[in-house]
Amino acid sequence: MEIKVREWLRKGNEAGHFVQRLSDIVPNPKIDFKVGDKVVFTNDFGVSFTDLTIIAIGKHNDLWKYGHCIYLDKESYWFPVKYESLSIQYER
Repeated sequence: MEIKVREWLRKGNEAGHFVQRLSDIVPNPKIDFKVGDKVVFTNDFGVSFTDLTIIAIGKHNDLWKYGHCIYLDKESYWFPVKYESLSIQYER
């Protein structure tokens, strides 16, 4: 993980912006995602991206009202995705 990403995560954790499990902010989620889970992200156009890891789950951000709360280890790590667009990636 890049230094800038680690620094961003450290600052967010110190400020209390993140939780460890989705169930900490969403009651009874279908899948209780947690930091470190390997997931498949499917975007709004139906394109799936595999081998992504959840690096944070946000509880305080302006995008939460739209369901965007899960941060992934991708190029735009700072932009959260909707948990409904994720599925657990099982070993192949």
